[in-house]
Amino acid sequence: MKKKVEMRITHPEHSNLFLCEKCMSWDGEFYREASMMTDPIWISISCLCNSLECKKCGHSSKMPGTSIWTLEDDYYAYVSSVTGIKPCSKCGGKITK
Repeated sequence: MKKKVEMRITHPEHSNLFLCEKCMSWDGEFYREASMMTDPIWISISCLCNSLECKKCGHSSKMPGTSIWTLEDDYYAYVSSVTGIKPCSKCGGKITK
């Protein structure tokens, strides 16, 4: 029985982050070192393919409570979960996963 080998591009500094070729953003996790203000922690990164989509118009928005890191950016960004899941900003329809 042969194993299926899948080639994936990894981040140059973080070996547990892989590039999603569909949305060109990183997916996986990385270890953030301790600083004077914070403790060391594993940060989970979600690619843009894991987003919410409007049932009416198909507009997508980022999933609240996740961290995203696109290929162009130098660092990750946290998507706030305080706002929750609002109606679609384009048509007002229901947004679901």
